[in-house]
Amino acid sequence: MSKLSKWLRVSLERASRFFLPTGKIVCIEDIAPKLKKIVLRGDFTHLPFTPGLVVKCRIGKLQFRQFTLSRFDKASGSCELLIYLQNDSKAAAWVTGLKSGDQLRLFGWAARLRYQPDFTG
Repeated sequence: MSKLSKWLRVSLERASRFFLPTGKIVCIEDIAPKLKKIVLRGDFTHLPFTPGLVVKCRIGKLQFRQFTLSRFDKASGSCELLIYLQNDSKAAAWVTGLKSGDQLRLFGWAARLRYQPDFTG
């Protein structure tokens, strides 16, 4: 990695603290053998969150993965992410290592809508 790209990554990371939401993990629950629900609490009041949106989380220095926002409660400042663990992927290892109290920064919350609970197909 060049010094410029490292400098740019570090600079963007520092600047992002002021405008990208960070949530503290308050609960991690196994819903099914390969499906986890992670509950975050933070200041999400200014965000256009809608259940079903795909949000991105950083899972490594330059790696991001998309997860589904399944619930959002503006009043309590909490949201839930549904995360499917795909075999031995880097994301699965990252998610398995998470614990209550960890901080997650969310990126790209205005992404496409994936989850539609009322869909009858």
